[in-house]
Amino acid sequence: MIHGDVNDQNVLMDDAGVDVAGFIDLGDMCETWRVNEVAIAMAYAMLGKEEPIEAATHVLVGYTSVVSLTAVELEVLPTLVACRVACSVVLGAYSHSLDPENDYLLVTQVG
Repeated sequence: MIHGDVNDQNVLMDDAGVDVAGFIDLGDMCETWRVNEVAIAMAYAMLGKEEPIEAATHVLVGYTSVVSLTAVELEVLPTLVACRVACSVVLGAYSHSLDPENDYLLVTQVG
């Protein structure tokens, strides 16, 4: 099982803002390949950053300090990250077209 939507809006931090205390929004949890979890987190970490590859790399380094990835997982990771960004942008734009008052749906529409 993976969370399926790890992003800065779904991570709860401790009072000091240093350690992860938990996660919310469990609606995307599913049974899938483990590499998808880090790909999703990397994709969201890249959004709106001046150095998106650096941001994604920090996520990957942190993740792999706890969970190792296989050579095949590392090989497909860039494609999975790109796919998540594409899906998030397209689905966000579509959802916003259906509900134009809900600007939260535009969170991935950063330039």
